[in-house]
Amino acid sequence: MRGPLGNRLKPGVTRPPAGLPGARRPAAAAPSLRQQAAAPAAFTIGLLGFYIAMHTSFAGEMLAIFLHFPFPVVGIFAVIVPLVVLFAGKATRFFAAPVALPWLLLNGWMVLCAALSFYPRGSIMDVIPFELRFQILPILSCAVATTSKATRALLAWAAAGIIPALLLCATKGAQIEGRLGVLGTSLENPNDLAFHLLWGSMLLLVFLLGKGKLGKAVAVIAIPASVWFILKTASRANFLTIFAVVAIAFLLAAPSVRMILLLAIPIGLAAMLPFLPRATVERILAVVVSSSIDDVDKQPDASSDEQVRGALGCEAARMELAKLAVNATLRHPLFGVGMNMFATETADYLLKGTGKKAPWQTAHNSYLKISSENGVPALIFYAWSILSSIGMSWRTFSKARGRPGFEDATRNSVCILLALIVYAVGTFFCDIVYLPYLAITVSLAAANYLSFQNDDRLARAPVPMPMPMRVPSGVR
Repeated sequence: MRGPLGNRLKPGVTRPPAGLPGARRPAAAAPSLRQQAAAPAAFTIGLLGFYIAMHTSFAGEMLAIFLHFPFPVVGIFAVIVPLVVLFAGKATRFFAAPVALPWLLLNGWMVLCAALSFYPRGSIMDVIPFELRFQILPILSCAVATTSKATRALLAWAAAGIIPALLLCATKGAQIEGRLGVLGTSLENPNDLAFHLLWGSMLLLVFLLGKGKLGKAVAVIAIPASVWFILKTASRANFLTIFAVVAIAFLLAAPSVRMILLLAIPIGLAAMLPFLPRATVERILAVVVSSSIDDVDKQPDASSDEQVRGALGCEAARMELAKLAVNATLRHPLFGVGMNMFATETADYLLKGTGKKAPWQTAHNSYLKISSENGVPALIFYAWSILSSIGMSWRTFSKARGRPGFEDATRNSVCILLALIVYAVGTFFCDIVYLPYLAITVSLAAANYLSFQNDDRLARAPVPMPMPMRVPSGVR
């Protein structure tokens, strides 16, 4: 039977056609919970990602130095972002990650050391902003990045912050005793600049491994540019770290990609090295393997090249500073000397013991920096946090690799794992323990791990079978 406009009606049922008085209009489909949460989640992820990019680009410092911007932009965001993110997300989600325990122990112990170290309460004004600006990032990231796609967005924001550093190298970079640095900034030290670019290059891989053509184009330009500027810094430590990263990348890559790496890396280095100054190449290769400071200290006199003498002299000085850091750790093994107090305590110690004034230097080794200023327990929690993050990323990569629908988790894991390797190896030669590198990398590793666990749980959940339709009796 059909109605007045030809619409089919069930037997015995007369229904006004749609559009006529008394007719029921079909109700609009209610948006799903995921659709309702998509817009605010995207905003929150974007806000947090922008805040992370401000750290990876040193935005506050660069605005103040080059544009004379009078307002503390990063400080303002440091107040706003946690309030918005924690209100919109689940603040306790980070505690389910394996790295949560060592991370909380590390930061709790550092706060305790600021109050009970060799210089009581001397570091309170340093540790409070350090905790609120950087160390809270893992909690914030895990609170809102609940999917691998959201984690990829945070990773992309962090990677985008490296682009300004490359522009600074190209426009403001200057040769400091034959080595590249950005004068008047936190990237003035060539070793720190090289580490920043190498760590950032691992994050930039998220664009190269992704599907977007614009992202791939940016990565194809930015990553070789980073390698070029790293070589210009003549940083031997980061040059060695590159080989560690390549070894891990070779392990992670598929067989076809391994062949590309075997060809591309030697060809790339062979193409770049001839354009470097000879002194830069000689400095990179000027490494003396010895456990004796005296043996290393004799080498500069045996060389006629000024750059090589400077490199070997620097190696001897670093070994001497490492010795001082170990001694400071042994003198104060429990609570250390306090955050940023290594130079002060060491200078006082040498002045009282020898009557000589020590050079105002730092440990030049993040592991010795954390042990000398926060004690041996902090060193244990610090190394535990790094190793736990590496383990999480490796497990996520192993379980996600090759599974349809888990491409984002796989790409994220590769980038984060390589960035962690850069940090674990590179910080043996750089004193950057109080900068945001570890907090950002741990936050990405934890968010990626928990997001994969969530996605994997949903993928393994049994799909409900549709209920069979019951046909009323008498209806054919």
